[in-house]
Amino acid sequence: MKQKTNFSATELLEARNSFLDAIMLFKLLEKIGYLYKVEYLSSTGTGEIKTYKSLTEKGLKYGINRGTRHPPKTECRFFEETFDELLAEVLKLVKYDHC
Repeated sequence: MKQKTNFSATELLEARNSFLDAIMLFKLLEKIGYLYKVEYLSSTGTGEIKTYKSLTEKGLKYGINRGTRHPPKTECRFFEETFDELLAEVLKLVKYDHC
């Protein structure tokens, strides 16, 4: 199976001249169950609890959780081919919340 090309939310939003930024998008994705925050213990030994964002099973239709140099942390990357569909889902929520 061919690997789909994936991009950061910022890259795809900017390419579409969207009024949304990545922070707003991630908040909305969390609200509709496509993304969640994962807590983990800081590797610095301070005992600090940190978080990263991860796509849920529903969200994986639109992207991947790509590993970083700091396991177990991942970063959300999105497929160009399905990003417009994802934005349409998010914008339904924005329209509904502001009616």
